[in-house]
Amino acid sequence: LLGRCLQGMGSCAGAILSNASVRDAFPLHQRGRTYAFINAAFAISPGIAPIIGTFISQWYSWRAHFLLLLVMSVLLLIAVYLFYPETNIHKDPEALQWHRIKKSYSALWEDPYFVYYILVMGMCIGIVYACLTEAPALALIQMALPPHAVTIIALGVMFGFIIGSLMASQLVRIYKPNTIIVLGLSVILITAMIMGLCVYFDYVTLFSMLSPIIVIFSGIALVHPMGMTQALIPFESMAGVASACVGFTQMALASMGTILISIIRNDTAHAMPMTFVILSGIGLCIFMAFVLNRPNQARVYY
Repeated sequence: LLGRCLQGMGSCAGAILSNASVRDAFPLHQRGRTYAFINAAFAISPGIAPIIGTFISQWYSWRAHFLLLLVMSVLLLIAVYLFYPETNIHKDPEALQWHRIKKSYSALWEDPYFVYYILVMGMCIGIVYACLTEAPALALIQMALPPHAVTIIALGVMFGFIIGSLMASQLVRIYKPNTIIVLGLSVILITAMIMGLCVYFDYVTLFSMLSPIIVIFSGIALVHPMGMTQALIPFESMAGVASACVGFTQMALASMGTILISIIRNDTAHAMPMTFVILSGIGLCIFMAFVLNRPNQARVYY
């Protein structure tokens, strides 16, 4: 458990630094497309990982998983050292002092422009984790499907993410980020309702559950890169702190998503669509009420 904790702390660096580096290195009109491509790459992991994990478990010891992670982390360390340039042009020697940390995070949490965007993104990440938590139990226990069904679901999640990310990279050339966010949230909510109707009328099959999941994850891939772009706009000299705050809040809300689906779960297929409807509905209401009606409240921090 201690090793897992340390591994998680180190893994956070990848998500935080990639978001902050995009904010530092790319002009505003390119960030949405860049985040969308990062999302597409990120989506490959939950699709490929179960396949690799299943193969390793069948042919090797469980310890081989950690050996693979060790090899991958060493290769990543070498790649970052050789090819990842420094993007921070606003270095702050006092950044780790307590008063500076307190001031930075206070400025973030007091800015409604920032808070509302990360709340919306957090709802979407909550849907992701709720799905990854519930889908295996739904497939293996409630639907009595063979184990390879979990791999099919994982591939469907990956496919949805990639399709949505590619769509986002093209839509951002035509529409404003806020418009794409509303579109993505609407797609998630409507599809979750359709999924709920399938469950209500007892049409629970791999196809009827997987198809909405693919569409829902496509919607999430529309929301997340646009939300990240908008949330980090004001923070030129605080991109790292802002990115860290986004990551922390998203993971906190994601854990709430898993808690919500565990409360709703009643050994039926209702838990997943209900959780999706609740989280996407809250996200859409927050965005419509507080973001679209107040589009020019962002303060710029230098």
